[in-house]
Amino acid sequence: MKPVIILAALLAFGALRLPLEHGLAAARVNAGLRDDTGATMNMREQVSQASLVALLGGLRSMAAAIWDLWACTAWENTNYAQVERDYQFCQRLQPRTFYYYDRGQWMMAYNAAHFYELQNSERGALNALLRSAYTDKGLVMLRTGQRFLPKEPRLHEQEAALYRDKIRPRQPEKEAAAWGRAADSPGAPAYARRMQAYALAHVPGQEREAEAMLRSVFNDWTKHRTSRPPPTLTNLLEIYDLCRQVEENPAADAQSIYSRLRAIYDRSPPSRIPRLWAMLRQLESRLDIPITERTPEPPTEPAVGTL
Repeated sequence: MKPVIILAALLAFGALRLPLEHGLAAARVNAGLRDDTGATMNMREQVSQASLVALLGGLRSMAAAIWDLWACTAWENTNYAQVERDYQFCQRLQPRTFYYYDRGQWMMAYNAAHFYELQNSERGALNALLRSAYTDKGLVMLRTGQRFLPKEPRLHEQEAALYRDKIRPRQPEKEAAAWGRAADSPGAPAYARRMQAYALAHVPGQEREAEAMLRSVFNDWTKHRTSRPPPTLTNLLEIYDLCRQVEENPAADAQSIYSRLRAIYDRSPPSRIPRLWAMLRQLESRLDIPITERTPEPPTEPAVGTL
């Protein structure tokens, strides 16, 4: 009898809380604190959401918090399949809560992928596949979150970080696009446009667009800040200036320009854009730099992620 009373009380509490949650959500939308535009669901998701609402009523947030704790327990046991299921359930319970997408993608693309990366070599091929698969799972969670929270800049920022740090071979055009969406979102971090420019500078064929964006970022920085611009920003602009000197002036001091470009290459990995690499190769050939002293080929990295 006692369990029946407790269950009835919980259902009654949920029934009372559900209209309040909906009212608060509507108030946040009207106040401009949340934008649900574009957050459409397909039929399967609608049925799933309706089932969860009917089952849990206003207890969805509480249930999601409990599943979050269970996911942490599964993580401690390195049961990443269970971690994935738990966070997918949390995301269905609370599809417009940033935290569960953030937490889920971190567990997948960072914790799980790193775990399989460090596993022993006896299962090397399988672990490489699992590392790649969990990196993709993290990205899928972020994109699911973007459907429900299209103007949440952190979701786009985290996608860009995955393309920059985890997915290989690197796809700078997708990274730049993600940074661009982050920069265009309300409440975007001040560095998002700068990071977009950095990524765009690594896209072959986009040199002119990248340089224009970098100069815009630099001008904005010097206009509104008293601190010195970041070294990567000044290095990239110097690379464009030095390359232009070589291309426009055949009498330019090739040795001096080469020494400066090589110093930037050796000191600043983020500045190793295709334009820099191509100019170093051109100048090394012109100056007859010995093969053993030329810029080394970039190391080949194993493929990680397919999305």
